[in-house]
Amino acid sequence: MTGRLQQDGHLDLHATAWRRQPPDYVTVDVDGNYDAISGKYRGHVYGWGCGSFHLRRDLLV
Repeated sequence: MTGRLQQDGHLDLHATAWRRQPPDYVTVDVDGNYDAISGKYRGHVYGWGCGSFHLRRDLLV
Protein backbone atom coordinates (compact mmCIF):
# COMPACT_ATOMS: atom_id res chain seq x y z
CA MET A 1 0.00 0.00 0.00
CA THR A 2 1.04 3.58 -0.52
CA GLY A 3 -0.15 6.74 1.13
CA ARG A 4 0.82 9.84 3.02
CA LEU A 5 -0.42 11.13 6.36
CA GLN A 6 -1.60 14.72 5.97
CA GLN A 7 -1.04 17.33 8.69
CA ASP A 8 -4.77 17.30 9.48
CA GLY A 9 -4.63 13.53 10.18
CA HIS A 10 -6.24 12.39 6.93
CA LEU A 11 -4.70 9.19 5.55
CA ASP A 12 -5.59 7.53 2.23
CA LEU A 13 -3.92 4.19 1.60
CA HIS A 14 -4.02 2.84 -1.95
CA ALA A 15 -3.50 -0.77 -2.89
CA THR A 16 -0.47 -1.68 -4.97
CA ALA A 17 0.72 -5.00 -6.43
CA TRP A 18 0.79 -8.17 -4.36
CA ARG A 19 4.12 -9.81 -3.61
CA ARG A 20 2.26 -13.13 -3.63
CA GLN A 21 -1.52 -12.91 -3.96
CA PRO A 22 -3.35 -15.54 -1.91
CA PRO A 23 -6.23 -17.31 -3.63
CA ASP A 24 -9.62 -15.58 -3.30
CA TYR A 25 -8.16 -12.31 -1.91
CA VAL A 26 -8.34 -8.88 -3.56
CA THR A 27 -6.68 -5.55 -2.82
CA VAL A 28 -8.69 -2.66 -1.40
CA ASP A 29 -8.12 1.03 -0.72
CA VAL A 30 -8.75 2.60 2.69
CA ASP A 31 -9.52 6.20 3.54
CA GLY A 32 -9.76 7.68 7.01
CA ASN A 33 -8.56 10.00 9.72
CA TYR A 34 -5.80 9.31 12.24
CA ASP A 35 -5.73 10.93 15.68
CA ALA A 36 -2.14 10.92 16.96
CA ILE A 37 -3.23 11.71 20.52
CA SER A 38 -5.60 8.75 20.91
CA GLY A 39 -3.82 6.48 18.39
CA LYS A 40 -7.13 5.82 16.56
CA TYR A 41 -7.51 5.47 12.80
CA ARG A 42 -11.11 5.30 11.54
CA GLY A 43 -12.47 5.30 8.05
CA HIS A 44 -13.86 3.32 5.14
CA VAL A 45 -12.62 0.32 3.15
CA TYR A 46 -13.39 0.57 -0.58
CA GLY A 47 -14.20 -2.83 -2.00
CA TRP A 48 -17.14 -5.12 -2.67
CA GLY A 49 -18.78 -6.09 0.63
CA CYS A 50 -16.53 -3.78 2.68
CA GLY A 51 -17.50 -1.04 5.09
CA SER A 52 -16.01 1.01 7.86
CA PHE A 53 -13.01 0.20 10.04
CA HIS A 54 -11.66 1.32 13.41
CA LEU A 55 -8.07 0.67 14.46
CA ARG A 56 -6.31 1.69 17.66
CA ARG A 57 -2.59 1.87 18.23
CA ASP A 58 -1.40 1.24 21.78
CA LEU A 59 0.63 4.29 22.70
CA LEU A 60 3.55 4.10 25.06
CA VAL A 61 3.24 6.54 27.92
